[in-house]
Amino acid sequence: MKRNEKKNFSLFFLLLTSLVILPLVLAACVPRQAERSPGQKQQSEEQQNQEQNKILEELKEIKSSLEELTKRLEEKKELQDNPQKLQQLMTQEQAGDKQGGQQGNNQQGKDKEQQEGGGKNGQEGEQGQQPQQSQQPKISPLKDWAKEEEQVTSLHEKWNSFEPKAVKSGINQAEINEFKEKLDELTLAVKSQDIQVSLLAVNGVYKYIPNFMEMFEQENPPDVYRMRYEINEIIYNADSGKWSEAELGIKELKQTWPKVRLKLRSQDADLTEKFEFSVNDLERILAKQDRELVKIKGKIALDNLKQIEEKLKQASQQGAK
Repeated sequence: MKRNEKKNFSLFFLLLTSLVILPLVLAACVPRQAERSPGQKQQSEEQQNQEQNKILEELKEIKSSLEELTKRLEEKKELQDNPQKLQQLMTQEQAGDKQGGQQGNNQQGKDKEQQEGGGKNGQEGEQGQQPQQSQQPKISPLKDWAKEEEQVTSLHEKWNSFEPKAVKSGINQAEINEFKEKLDELTLAVKSQDIQVSLLAVNGVYKYIPNFMEMFEQENPPDVYRMRYEINEIIYNADSGKWSEAELGIKELKQTWPKVRLKLRSQDADLTEKFEFSVNDLERILAKQDRELVKIKGKIALDNLKQIEEKLKQASQQGAK
């Protein structure tokens, strides 16, 4: 009996020893990873910065496309609000087409005369020439949405290229999904050829650009683009008669502005004051609920914001030198 107990104890001791020693032996056999040298670390950081810059450039392309589409829609809205200007534009275009058609006919007649040798043969050539087809009626710019539809398609393509990189970069998935929903809304708005709805929709997509840009380094703080969204939101909502939404926009604008003012004041105090006065004027007119004056004051605020953007960009470039 005692002999069996000693035997069991020996086996237990051997097993316990194996469990302790075996991991140590295995650990000693596994080669250690060599620590990266300072040069390797620097190279890795540079590669990471290059990748982020590429992602940022793609994001800037999406931003530029949204701004171009906004500009085209605003031009359409201006023509819609000014029927006389629309008529003048169409008259000028039709006159240009007519003049171009006459020049083309004259040139064809001259070419025909030269080929026939002039004189009688030339006259016969002119008589035998088929009459030009009449020019097609000019389509109103308010009904021609081909370019806008093309721009929306391009936006979908650019987003498809950017989305995988956005996910890998750690951009919030909820915001990515919201961006896609807004892009779908923009597509439907443009397809319906509703200018006012399309303006609000394209601005709704633009809203997410500064949020995405916060993940990367750039010349201008994302709040500059956020303020552009907020000013446009005020203008478009006021023009649609959505005064409560427009008033909410002015509150958001005044909350965002101090973040930019801190960076701008040291660069240009006069521009800082000019922008603040333009925002105060916009708020004052908003209380009167005058759509046309809101457009005027909103445009002044946007022009000032553009100057702020350029000023901060210059300061960033000088600081990088």
